[in-house]
Amino acid sequence: WLFPKKDYLLTTRFDKMGWEPIGVERRFDEKSCDKWAKIVGWNSVVIDGQEQLYSLMSDAMKAHDAHVVRVHGNQTKKSYLNVPEDYAWLFEEPDKRTEIKRELKEEETDDDSRFSEVEEESAKPLEIKRRRLDNIPLDDFWAAVAKPADFSRHEFMTKPLFHLNSGIDGTMKQQNFFFNPFLREGIATPGFAPVPPTIAREVPNWSRNQIRDSINQTSYFGENVRAAAQVAMWLKDATIGTFVIMRHEFPRCPFTPSRLKDNGKYIGPVYVIGVITKKISPGSIEEECIQDNRMSEFNKYENNIHSFCLVSCKRMGMKVDLAETTKKYINAVCQPTLNRMCQDPRTTYKSGAIGEGVRRNLWENATIPIHSGDFTDVFDVGSIPHY
Repeated sequence: WLFPKKDYLLTTRFDKMGWEPIGVERRFDEKSCDKWAKIVGWNSVVIDGQEQLYSLMSDAMKAHDAHVVRVHGNQTKKSYLNVPEDYAWLFEEPDKRTEIKRELKEEETDDDSRFSEVEEESAKPLEIKRRRLDNIPLDDFWAAVAKPADFSRHEFMTKPLFHLNSGIDGTMKQQNFFFNPFLREGIATPGFAPVPPTIAREVPNWSRNQIRDSINQTSYFGENVRAAAQVAMWLKDATIGTFVIMRHEFPRCPFTPSRLKDNGKYIGPVYVIGVITKKISPGSIEEECIQDNRMSEFNKYENNIHSFCLVSCKRMGMKVDLAETTKKYINAVCQPTLNRMCQDPRTTYKSGAIGEGVRRNLWENATIPIHSGDFTDVFDVGSIPHY
Protein backbone atom coordinates (compact mmCIF):
# COMPACT_ATOMS: atom_id res chain seq x y z
CA TRP A 1 0.00 0.00 0.00
CA LEU A 2 1.06 3.56 -0.60
CA PHE A 3 0.06 6.40 1.67
CA PRO A 4 1.83 9.52 2.95
CA LYS A 5 4.83 9.07 5.21
CA LYS A 6 3.32 11.40 7.80
CA ASP A 7 0.30 9.11 8.16
CA TYR A 8 2.50 6.05 8.56
CA LEU A 9 4.48 7.81 11.28
CA LEU A 10 1.29 8.98 12.99
CA THR A 11 -0.20 5.50 12.97
CA THR A 12 2.93 3.79 14.29
CA ARG A 13 3.41 6.46 16.94
CA PHE A 14 -0.10 6.00 18.31
CA ASP A 15 0.21 2.19 18.22
CA LYS A 16 3.59 2.10 19.96
CA MET A 17 2.91 4.72 22.60
CA GLY A 18 -0.70 3.85 23.27
CA TRP A 19 -1.77 7.41 22.43
CA GLU A 20 -4.99 8.25 20.68
CA PRO A 21 -5.82 11.26 18.53
CA ILE A 22 -8.42 13.64 19.92
CA GLY A 23 -11.88 13.07 18.51
CA VAL A 24 -10.76 10.37 16.05
CA GLU A 25 -11.57 6.66 16.29
CA ARG A 26 -9.88 4.04 14.17
CA ARG A 27 -12.22 1.47 12.66
CA PHE A 28 -11.44 -1.91 11.14
CA ASP A 29 -13.42 -4.68 9.50
CA GLU A 30 -11.73 -7.82 10.75
CA LYS A 31 -14.12 -10.04 8.80
CA SER A 32 -13.38 -8.37 5.48
CA CYS A 33 -11.34 -10.07 2.76
CA ASP A 34 -9.91 -6.66 1.88
CA LYS A 35 -6.59 -6.25 3.68
CA TRP A 36 -6.84 -2.47 3.77
CA ALA A 37 -10.17 -2.66 5.61
CA LYS A 38 -8.85 -5.40 7.89
CA ILE A 39 -5.39 -4.03 8.75
CA VAL A 40 -5.23 -0.33 7.92
CA GLY A 41 -8.89 0.57 8.39
CA TRP A 42 -10.53 3.98 8.44
CA ASN A 43 -10.61 6.96 10.75
CA SER A 44 -13.96 8.13 12.12
CA VAL A 45 -14.84 11.66 13.22
CA VAL A 46 -18.26 12.76 14.47
CA ILE A 47 -19.09 16.28 13.30
CA ASP A 48 -22.45 17.85 14.09
CA GLY A 49 -23.76 14.43 15.10
CA GLN A 50 -22.79 12.77 11.81
CA GLU A 51 -20.00 10.23 11.46
CA GLN A 52 -17.46 11.05 8.75
CA LEU A 53 -14.88 8.50 7.61
CA TYR A 54 -11.41 9.30 6.29
CA SER A 55 -8.78 7.02 4.83
CA LEU A 56 -5.94 9.07 6.28
CA MET A 57 -5.54 9.79 9.96
CA SER A 58 -4.08 13.23 9.26
CA ASP A 59 -7.19 14.17 7.29
CA ALA A 60 -9.46 13.02 10.12
CA MET A 61 -7.44 14.95 12.70
CA LYS A 62 -7.60 18.12 10.60
CA ALA A 63 -11.34 17.77 10.06
CA HIS A 64 -11.85 17.40 13.82
CA ASP A 65 -9.64 20.39 14.59
CA ALA A 66 -11.39 22.56 12.00
CA HIS A 67 -14.76 21.73 13.55
CA VAL A 68 -13.51 22.57 17.05
CA VAL A 69 -12.18 25.91 15.85
CA ARG A 70 -15.42 26.68 14.02
CA VAL A 71 -17.35 26.20 17.27
CA HIS A 72 -14.93 27.70 19.81
CA GLY A 73 -13.25 30.36 17.70
CA ASN A 74 -10.84 32.48 19.70
CA GLN A 75 -11.72 30.51 22.86
CA THR A 76 -10.06 27.41 21.45
CA LYS A 77 -7.26 25.96 23.58
CA LYS A 78 -4.28 24.00 22.33
CA SER A 79 -5.39 20.97 24.33
CA TYR A 80 -8.56 20.80 22.22
CA LEU A 81 -6.63 20.18 19.01
CA ASN A 82 -4.58 17.38 17.46
CA VAL A 83 -2.37 19.75 15.49
CA PRO A 84 -2.48 23.12 17.27
CA GLU A 85 0.36 24.42 15.11
CA ASP A 86 -2.08 24.52 12.19
CA TYR A 87 -3.89 27.28 14.09
CA ALA A 88 -0.89 29.04 15.57
CA TRP A 89 -2.53 32.40 14.87
CA LEU A 90 -5.21 31.60 17.45
CA PHE A 91 -2.66 31.41 20.25
CA GLU A 92 -0.75 34.58 19.45
CA GLU A 93 -1.48 38.17 20.38
CA PRO A 94 -4.39 39.62 18.32
CA ASP A 95 -2.16 41.96 16.29
CA LYS A 96 0.00 39.03 15.17
CA ARG A 97 -2.78 36.72 14.05
CA THR A 98 -3.29 38.12 10.53
CA GLU A 99 0.46 38.01 9.82
CA ILE A 100 0.83 34.43 11.07
CA LYS A 101 -2.16 33.21 9.05
CA ARG A 102 -0.59 34.74 5.91
CA GLU A 103 2.72 33.01 6.62
CA LEU A 104 1.05 29.66 7.18
CA LYS A 105 -0.87 30.02 3.93
CA GLU A 106 2.28 30.78 1.97
CA GLU A 107 4.15 27.82 3.47
CA GLU A 108 1.55 25.26 2.40
CA THR A 109 2.39 23.03 -0.55
CA ASP A 110 0.28 20.76 -2.71
CA ASP A 111 1.91 17.72 -1.06
CA ASP A 112 0.85 18.72 2.44
CA SER A 113 -2.35 20.69 1.98
CA ARG A 114 -5.41 20.77 4.17
CA PHE A 115 -8.92 20.09 2.95
CA SER A 116 -9.99 23.02 0.81
CA GLU A 117 -12.94 23.67 3.12
CA VAL A 118 -10.65 23.59 6.16
CA GLU A 119 -8.30 26.02 4.42
CA GLU A 120 -11.12 28.43 3.75
CA GLU A 121 -12.42 28.17 7.30
CA SER A 122 -9.08 28.77 8.98
CA ALA A 123 -8.31 31.69 6.65
CA LYS A 124 -11.44 33.65 7.59
CA PRO A 125 -10.91 36.70 9.81
CA LEU A 126 -11.45 36.16 13.51
CA GLU A 127 -14.36 38.64 13.43
CA ILE A 128 -16.35 36.24 11.22
CA LYS A 129 -15.70 33.44 13.66
CA ARG A 130 -16.99 35.59 16.51
CA ARG A 131 -20.23 36.30 14.65
CA ARG A 132 -20.72 32.59 14.03
CA LEU A 133 -20.37 31.96 17.77
CA ASP A 134 -23.09 34.47 18.65
CA ASN A 135 -25.76 31.75 18.55
CA ILE A 136 -23.64 29.05 20.23
CA PRO A 137 -22.95 30.05 23.86
CA LEU A 138 -19.61 28.68 24.97
CA ASP A 139 -21.16 27.48 28.23
CA ASP A 140 -24.03 25.72 26.44
CA PHE A 141 -24.88 22.62 28.47
CA TRP A 142 -25.63 20.65 25.31
CA ALA A 143 -22.61 22.05 23.44
CA ALA A 144 -21.79 20.39 20.12
CA VAL A 145 -18.12 20.34 21.10
CA ALA A 146 -16.72 20.60 24.58
CA LYS A 147 -13.31 20.22 26.12
CA PRO A 148 -12.01 16.78 25.14
CA ALA A 149 -12.41 14.27 27.93
CA ASP A 150 -9.15 13.08 29.47
CA PHE A 151 -8.95 9.32 29.99
CA SER A 152 -6.23 9.10 32.61
CA ARG A 153 -5.63 7.68 36.06
CA HIS A 154 -5.69 11.12 37.64
CA GLU A 155 -9.04 11.98 36.08
CA PHE A 156 -10.51 8.59 36.99
CA MET A 157 -9.48 9.04 40.61
CA THR A 158 -10.97 12.53 40.89
CA LYS A 159 -13.93 12.89 38.48
CA PRO A 160 -17.51 11.67 39.16
CA LEU A 161 -17.96 7.94 38.57
CA PHE A 162 -21.19 6.14 37.67
CA HIS A 163 -22.13 2.47 37.67
CA LEU A 164 -24.54 1.84 34.79
CA ASN A 165 -26.58 -1.35 34.61
CA SER A 166 -28.92 -0.79 31.65
CA GLY A 167 -30.64 -3.66 29.88
CA ILE A 168 -30.20 -6.15 32.72
CA ASP A 169 -32.60 -9.00 33.40
CA GLY A 170 -30.68 -10.85 36.07
CA THR A 171 -33.50 -12.58 37.89
CA MET A 172 -35.30 -14.36 35.06
CA LYS A 173 -33.24 -14.71 31.90
CA GLN A 174 -29.67 -13.86 32.96
CA GLN A 175 -29.18 -11.46 30.08
CA ASN A 176 -27.62 -8.10 29.34
CA PHE A 177 -28.67 -6.89 25.92
CA PHE A 178 -27.31 -3.31 26.05
CA PHE A 179 -23.68 -4.07 26.97
CA ASN A 180 -22.56 -4.94 23.43
CA PRO A 181 -24.49 -2.24 21.48
CA PHE A 182 -23.41 0.45 23.95
CA LEU A 183 -19.75 -0.46 23.37
CA ARG A 184 -20.28 -1.00 19.66
CA GLU A 185 -21.80 2.45 19.16
CA GLY A 186 -19.96 4.36 21.87
CA ILE A 187 -23.10 5.46 23.69
CA ALA A 188 -24.87 4.93 27.02
CA THR A 189 -28.18 5.69 28.68
CA PRO A 190 -30.02 4.48 31.79
CA GLY A 191 -33.23 4.39 29.71
CA PHE A 192 -36.57 4.89 31.45
CA ALA A 193 -39.22 7.23 30.02
CA PRO A 194 -38.34 9.75 27.30
CA VAL A 195 -37.52 13.28 28.41
CA PRO A 196 -39.66 15.97 26.74
CA PRO A 197 -37.65 18.72 25.01
CA THR A 198 -39.39 21.27 27.23
CA ILE A 199 -37.67 19.70 30.25
CA ALA A 200 -34.37 19.14 28.42
CA ARG A 201 -34.14 22.88 27.76
CA GLU A 202 -34.31 23.57 31.48
CA VAL A 203 -31.72 21.00 32.60
CA PRO A 204 -28.82 23.51 32.70
CA ASN A 205 -30.77 25.82 35.02
CA TRP A 206 -32.86 23.52 37.19
CA SER A 207 -31.73 21.57 40.21
CA ARG A 208 -31.72 17.78 40.05
CA ASN A 209 -34.83 17.64 42.23
CA GLN A 210 -36.68 20.06 39.95
CA ILE A 211 -35.79 17.90 36.95
CA ARG A 212 -36.85 14.76 38.83
CA ASP A 213 -40.22 16.17 39.83
CA SER A 214 -40.95 17.47 36.33
CA ILE A 215 -40.08 14.14 34.72
CA ASN A 216 -42.12 12.27 37.30
CA GLN A 217 -45.21 14.39 36.65
CA THR A 218 -44.83 14.58 32.86
CA SER A 219 -43.65 11.07 32.01
CA TYR A 220 -44.87 8.97 34.95
CA PHE A 221 -47.97 10.90 36.02
CA GLY A 222 -46.45 11.28 39.49
CA GLU A 223 -46.15 7.53 40.10
CA ASN A 224 -42.44 6.69 39.64
CA VAL A 225 -40.19 9.14 41.43
CA ARG A 226 -37.43 6.50 41.65
CA ALA A 227 -37.10 6.17 37.88
CA ALA A 228 -37.41 9.92 37.40
CA ALA A 229 -34.62 10.48 39.94
CA GLN A 230 -32.21 8.28 37.97
CA VAL A 231 -32.96 10.09 34.72
CA ALA A 232 -32.51 13.44 36.46
CA MET A 233 -29.16 12.35 37.88
CA TRP A 234 -28.00 11.21 34.43
CA LEU A 235 -29.11 14.45 32.75
CA LYS A 236 -27.67 16.77 35.38
CA ASP A 237 -24.60 15.03 36.79
CA ALA A 238 -23.29 12.85 33.94
CA THR A 239 -21.27 15.61 32.32
CA ILE A 240 -18.40 15.50 29.86
CA GLY A 241 -15.37 13.94 31.54
CA THR A 242 -17.50 11.84 33.90
CA PHE A 243 -16.48 8.16 34.06
CA VAL A 244 -18.82 5.20 33.64
CA ILE A 245 -18.43 1.57 34.73
CA MET A 246 -20.46 -1.11 32.92
CA ARG A 247 -20.36 -4.86 33.54
CA HIS A 248 -21.20 -8.16 31.86
CA GLU A 249 -21.58 -11.12 34.19
CA PHE A 250 -23.92 -13.65 32.59
CA PRO A 251 -22.24 -16.66 30.93
CA ARG A 252 -25.55 -17.86 29.44
CA CYS A 253 -26.56 -14.45 28.13
CA PRO A 254 -27.81 -14.86 24.51
CA PHE A 255 -26.38 -11.41 23.75
CA THR A 256 -22.82 -12.12 24.89
CA PRO A 257 -20.35 -10.36 22.55
CA SER A 258 -17.87 -12.49 20.62
CA ARG A 259 -15.08 -10.54 22.35
CA LEU A 260 -16.10 -12.13 25.65
CA LYS A 261 -15.68 -15.68 24.31
CA ASP A 262 -12.54 -17.76 23.84
CA ASN A 263 -13.20 -20.79 21.66
CA GLY A 264 -16.86 -20.45 22.57
CA LYS A 265 -16.20 -20.27 26.31
CA TYR A 266 -17.23 -17.23 28.33
CA ILE A 267 -14.20 -15.37 29.70
CA GLY A 268 -16.08 -13.06 32.13
CA PRO A 269 -17.38 -11.62 34.32
CA VAL A 270 -15.83 -8.36 33.07
CA TYR A 271 -16.16 -4.64 33.60
CA VAL A 272 -15.32 -1.76 31.28
CA ILE A 273 -14.30 1.82 32.01
CA GLY A 274 -15.55 4.60 29.77
CA VAL A 275 -15.56 8.38 29.81
CA ILE A 276 -18.39 10.63 28.63
CA THR A 277 -17.30 12.69 25.63
CA LYS A 278 -20.58 14.40 24.72
CA LYS A 279 -24.14 14.86 25.98
CA ILE A 280 -26.97 14.48 23.47
CA SER A 281 -29.94 16.76 24.00
CA PRO A 282 -33.17 14.75 24.47
CA GLY A 283 -35.56 15.17 21.58
CA SER A 284 -32.86 16.52 19.27
CA ILE A 285 -32.19 15.49 15.69
CA GLU A 286 -28.97 13.89 16.87
CA GLU A 287 -30.87 11.72 19.33
CA GLU A 288 -33.22 10.62 16.55
CA CYS A 289 -30.25 9.79 14.34
CA ILE A 290 -28.81 7.50 17.02
CA GLN A 291 -32.18 5.85 17.59
CA ASP A 292 -32.89 5.22 13.91
CA ASN A 293 -29.42 4.27 12.73
CA ARG A 294 -26.98 3.23 15.42
CA MET A 295 -29.52 1.50 17.69
CA SER A 296 -32.05 0.54 15.04
CA GLU A 297 -32.32 -3.10 16.18
CA PHE A 298 -34.18 -1.85 19.25
CA ASN A 299 -37.62 -0.31 19.54
CA LYS A 300 -36.84 3.18 20.78
CA TYR A 301 -40.12 3.34 22.72
CA GLU A 302 -40.39 -0.15 24.18
CA ASN A 303 -36.67 -0.41 24.95
CA ASN A 304 -36.23 3.17 26.17
CA ILE A 305 -33.61 4.20 23.62
CA HIS A 306 -33.09 7.90 24.37
CA SER A 307 -31.27 10.36 26.68
CA PHE A 308 -27.86 9.39 25.35
CA CYS A 309 -24.34 10.36 26.20
CA LEU A 310 -21.48 9.50 23.90
CA VAL A 311 -19.07 7.32 25.88
CA SER A 312 -15.58 6.22 24.90
CA CYS A 313 -14.81 2.87 26.55
CA LYS A 314 -11.07 2.30 26.51
CA ARG A 315 -10.23 -0.39 29.10
CA MET A 316 -11.64 -3.67 30.33
CA GLY A 317 -10.87 -5.68 33.44
CA MET A 318 -11.69 -9.11 34.83
CA LYS A 319 -13.85 -9.10 37.93
CA VAL A 320 -11.98 -12.10 39.31
CA ASP A 321 -8.84 -9.95 39.59
CA LEU A 322 -10.47 -7.38 41.86
CA ALA A 323 -10.07 -7.32 45.63
CA GLU A 324 -12.86 -9.04 47.52
CA THR A 325 -13.92 -5.77 49.14
CA THR A 326 -14.20 -4.14 45.71
CA LYS A 327 -16.28 -7.03 44.38
CA LYS A 328 -18.68 -6.74 47.30
CA TYR A 329 -18.92 -3.00 46.82
CA ILE A 330 -19.75 -3.09 43.10
CA ASN A 331 -22.26 -5.88 43.71
CA ALA A 332 -23.97 -3.61 46.21
CA VAL A 333 -24.14 -0.60 43.85
CA CYS A 334 -25.52 -2.53 40.87
CA GLN A 335 -29.04 -1.51 41.89
CA PRO A 336 -30.64 0.77 40.89
CA THR A 337 -29.85 0.95 37.16
CA LEU A 338 -27.76 4.11 37.61
CA ASN A 339 -25.74 4.80 40.72
CA ARG A 340 -22.92 7.09 41.79
CA MET A 341 -19.77 5.34 43.00
CA CYS A 342 -17.14 6.34 45.55
CA GLN A 343 -18.29 9.93 45.98
CA ASP A 344 -16.07 10.42 49.03
CA PRO A 345 -12.60 8.84 48.69
CA ARG A 346 -12.33 8.59 52.48
CA THR A 347 -15.58 6.70 53.08
CA THR A 348 -15.36 3.12 54.35
CA TYR A 349 -18.28 1.03 53.07
CA LYS A 350 -19.99 -2.00 54.63
CA SER A 351 -17.90 -4.31 52.45
CA GLY A 352 -14.76 -2.90 54.07
CA ALA A 353 -13.84 -1.09 50.86
CA ILE A 354 -12.61 2.51 50.97
CA GLY A 355 -13.72 4.86 48.20
CA GLU A 356 -10.23 5.74 46.99
CA GLY A 357 -9.14 2.11 47.17
CA VAL A 358 -12.10 0.96 45.03
CA ARG A 359 -11.24 3.43 42.30
CA ARG A 360 -7.57 2.49 42.37
CA ASN A 361 -8.37 -1.22 42.27
CA LEU A 362 -10.74 -0.81 39.32
CA TRP A 363 -8.24 1.29 37.36
CA GLU A 364 -5.17 -0.85 38.01
CA ASN A 365 -6.92 -4.07 37.02
CA ALA A 366 -8.48 -2.70 33.84
CA THR A 367 -5.45 -3.73 31.80
CA ILE A 368 -7.19 -4.96 28.64
CA PRO A 369 -7.38 -2.23 25.97
CA ILE A 370 -10.61 -1.90 24.01
CA HIS A 371 -10.09 -1.37 20.29
CA SER A 372 -12.44 -0.36 17.51
CA GLY A 373 -13.97 -3.55 16.16
CA ASP A 374 -13.88 -5.45 19.47
CA PHE A 375 -17.65 -5.21 19.95
CA THR A 376 -19.28 -5.38 16.54
CA ASP A 377 -21.97 -8.04 17.10
CA VAL A 378 -25.53 -7.28 16.05
CA PHE A 379 -28.05 -9.63 17.66
CA ASP A 380 -31.62 -10.52 16.84
CA VAL A 381 -33.41 -8.79 19.68
CA GLY A 382 -36.94 -9.56 18.55
CA SER A 383 -37.36 -11.90 21.49
CA ILE A 384 -36.52 -9.26 24.09
CA PRO A 385 -39.61 -8.65 26.22
CA HIS A 386 -40.80 -5.15 27.03
CA TYR A 387 -39.42 -4.11 30.40
